[in-house]
Amino acid sequence: ESYGPELEISYNLTPSLTLEGSFVHTHATLTHADPGTGFEAGQRILNTPEYTESTAIAYHQSILGDAKLTARIGNQLVGSVRDISFSYVTLPSYDVVNARVQLDKGSWSTALYVNNLTDKHAELSSNTTAVALNIPSLIRFATNQPLTIGIDLRHKF
Repeated sequence: ESYGPELEISYNLTPSLTLEGSFVHTHATLTHADPGTGFEAGQRILNTPEYTESTAIAYHQSILGDAKLTARIGNQLVGSVRDISFSYVTLPSYDVVNARVQLDKGSWSTALYVNNLTDKHAELSSNTTAVALNIPSLIRFATNQPLTIGIDLRHKF
């Protein structure tokens, strides 16, 4: 059984500045579990965070005639989850911040971006690597992308 509210807002602070946000609360539990499976009725569904949240502030402005400048910084917060490898593992909550400045002119777009601005190390899942020998005392984790800075160039044909 899975249910919960979701709230999204977008508010124009000025004609050029927008505040955006969303919040999701998920109540996701097993309603029935077969004997011998290791699961219990009422247990949270694996890999489902109880809450997620995102906020962003974006600036849009026309410059140099027909060019458009956009700057955006935002975060995503994901609550802790339970995962299973050889035993149950609780993966902690994490918050990732991304930023982007983009210039659009005609069919061209150029952007400078920084993903994971604070270089947050987040565990996304456990025991995900394919290894021929599994060792119960060894738990491997898949993690998020580290701090990444880049340039994105696009042309529409």
